Amino acid sequence: MSERFFKMSLLNDTFDDSGYGHEDFKVVIEDHLPILSRSDNIEKIIPVAPIDAARWEYDFEGLLRFLGVQPQYHWATMRVNGLYSSDEYRADMMQIKIPSKEIIDRLYNYYNTVIRRSAG
Repeated sequence: MSERFFKMSLLNDTFDDSGYGHEDFKVVIEDHLPILSRSDNIEKIIPVAPIDAARWEYDFEGLLRFLGVQPQYHWATMRVNGLYSSDEYRADMMQIKIPSKEIIDRLYNYYNTVIRRSAG
């Protein structure tokens, strides 16, 4: 029973019910990836200990949760680090670039007010 509770708790902590995970918003992120990737738009670079890199190999989103990155920023962070899927993460990636949350939030507001409303 405790194992089941743990899995449900983990799911509740990591589930992103916001529009940040919407496929159309991911297109906006892709369109602005060169801007998000610029060094002046990187909020911080987090070093990853070798033991943590090995632990989270093939699970970039798990690593991001471990590092305290909020779920709504996972896609943009993955793309800024050159990954297309969470399972592409390898243990030799010892630094994680965290893009500016402010820029991602502004892009989301743009998406939510202009793109999403004009489409529906």
